[in-house]
Amino acid sequence: MVAQDLRARGAFLPTELVVTILSYATDEDTVNENWQSTLFSCCLVCQQWYAAAIPFLYSKPVISARNYDSFAGTLDVRGKARHIQEPLGNFVKHLDLGALAHSGSKSVTARLLRACKEELEVFVAPASTFS
Repeated sequence: MVAQDLRARGAFLPTELVVTILSYATDEDTVNENWQSTLFSCCLVCQQWYAAAIPFLYSKPVISARNYDSFAGTLDVRGKARHIQEPLGNFVKHLDLGALAHSGSKSVTARLLRACKEELEVFVAPASTFS
């Protein structure tokens, strides 16, 4: 009967244990090219895992030319992210845009930095291009 009750309401793990599990996905020794997709998948498990994984996912995002605009849009608190309790930019600690040859608008980068300014420890600016 107890096993049926657990299946009916789902298994519960203490949040501290979930955070410990997620910390292994971002450990410097175990990080690989799939760590962001792994953490994103963890966000889809349930609300508890979402709340625990978001700080890890946004602490050191991997930014490329392909995902730059969507990442900047996600952090734009004036936009669609109003339902989130804490702005996602507050989780960003390391923002490396060095892999980008940025020829776009500097205002997007400025808005991105403004959104991340609370906890940002490391910032690598995008490379400039001459057209």
